[in-house]
Amino acid sequence: MSRSDEVNKMTENVYKGILDQFNPSLKNFVTMGKHYEKALTGVTVAAKGYFDGLVKLGELASDSQGSKELGDTLFQMAEVHRQIQVQLEDVLKLFHSELLSQLEQKLELDIKYLTATLKKYQSERKSKSESIECCQSQLKKLRRKSQGSRHPNKYGDREMQYVELMSRRQAELDTLVAVGYRSALTEERRRYCFLVDRQCSVTKLLINYHCKVRELLSQKLSSWQQSCSQPTRLPERALNLLRHTAPQGSGASGIAELLRHAKLGAAQPEQVRARGFRSLVLIPPFTYYLPSCPFLSQCDVYLINFTFPLYLPGSTLPRDRVLPLSSPSRVEAIFAHAPVGSEGSGVGGACLLHFLPGDALSLLISEPRDGWHYGQNERTGRKGWFPFSYTQPYPNTLDPLDSRSVTIETRNCYDIVISFLKMLLS
Repeated sequence: MSRSDEVNKMTENVYKGILDQFNPSLKNFVTMGKHYEKALTGVTVAAKGYFDGLVKLGELASDSQGSKELGDTLFQMAEVHRQIQVQLEDVLKLFHSELLSQLEQKLELDIKYLTATLKKYQSERKSKSESIECCQSQLKKLRRKSQGSRHPNKYGDREMQYVELMSRRQAELDTLVAVGYRSALTEERRRYCFLVDRQCSVTKLLINYHCKVRELLSQKLSSWQQSCSQPTRLPERALNLLRHTAPQGSGASGIAELLRHAKLGAAQPEQVRARGFRSLVLIPPFTYYLPSCPFLSQCDVYLINFTFPLYLPGSTLPRDRVLPLSSPSRVEAIFAHAPVGSEGSGVGGACLLHFLPGDALSLLISEPRDGWHYGQNERTGRKGWFPFSYTQPYPNTLDPLDSRSVTIETRNCYDIVISFLKMLLS
């Protein structure tokens, strides 16, 4: 095989490689790019739902006096990420127009163009090769005549003409093959360069996108981290609310203050406005606002059912229900405690413990706070705050020596309720 034939074979292999391998691979690449685009579009849709949920949590935090600024932070996060998603959507549009559409369009035209180019090259080479073969055939005939002739010299000039013509046509063929090979390699390189160029355009888009994302996030990240750096520190407005809400004396004195300011009505329960308390309604069984329960915010009004039995005048209060001086680890409920939330609040007594008479309660803190204790109902497994006066030491943990002690707070509470009932019946 001559050098020209080898180069010709390489030329045809380059064209066939583009048609049979590059173009199908490029078509598959475009298909995968469309899948990638569709997946990222799905991500943007899911991100909208994700950050809508973040906005909802921000609204809940904004309603809380203790976490209002965290609600603002969540709003900022949602807005910043919404802007990031908008930027991503723009990137996807450009990704489609700058890369996928152009590659797909080029691919359709390229198949026709390369097929025609290869056929033209093969046709020209075939024509050149046939011309050379014709010259060789004529030269052979002339030499046979020259060998059988008595005057061989008269064929010498014509033989030289055929040799020169065949040399020129061989040179033309070699030039055609070389140019064809160069053109084939150029066509192949142009296609890879176009692909790389389109990928560079996409890379620029991504760089621009990530720079904007970095700028947006860098401006806000430090303030976001600062807002959550002290999870146990309440804002000043919440502390002011707690200072105004916290009772000055015991829990019973808070109840007494409410009862002293109560406006009694014959049929309708009236609203009571007391210092340090928000509006509440006295409805049998009596309810009052719990100022010392943890985690309550200014905008949440909690009403606690004061459900211990109320005795009419002349009846005897259960003053034998006493608590020991030393803190027991378990107590027994003697009255039902069923906290209820204010109307429309939607949260109810979420931090308060429900129980029924006879339930065993495990105490989870060492001392009560303003008449309220924190424990767990062993029957339901729930935890929360409850009025300590609703309980008595568990029978098997009661110390007979302590059964004489009755807290002043409990006695005051009963006395207040009796006085209030007498006022109602008078």
